[in-house]
Amino acid sequence: MRVIILRGLPGSLKSTWAAQQENSIVLSTDDYFMVDGEYKFDPTKLSEAHLWNMKEYYREIHKPRPLSLKKETTICVANTSTQLWEMSYYVSLARVLCLLPEIIWFKCSVETSKARNSHGVPDKVIESMNERFQNKGKDVLGCPQKIIETDSISMDET
Repeated sequence: MRVIILRGLPGSLKSTWAAQQENSIVLSTDDYFMVDGEYKFDPTKLSEAHLWNMKEYYREIHKPRPLSLKKETTICVANTSTQLWEMSYYVSLARVLCLLPEIIWFKCSVETSKARNSHGVPDKVIESMNERFQNKGKDVLGCPQKIIETDSISMDET
């Protein structure tokens, strides 16, 4: 089993990339806000949404699977994860199960994020997320971090 933590500003193509991976289970806090196929964000429920996503991750990572499927399964956690503590639960649980999570930072400019933003995140919030983005290096929480520059990638190319 692989665990991949995808991080980046809104519109950086995290979820788009994850959905294209074979045998992947995509977990995103944004899914909590999907109602009848429509995204309805409620900031008062953000903590509840993150807790829901953590429970989904726990359930998926512990789900009994035949060994052949377990080896082929990839769990992708696609959240903004601008700060290290936001990823620590996912990393810690994977490590308890002797897995080394991969972290991929989908790096894009604030301008690109604002242009691609499909969830109506206000421009000021995107700017604030970018300012507080922690650990832009090759190693995050003891896990390798790959950086994918997405400014020049169109939505059709992913």
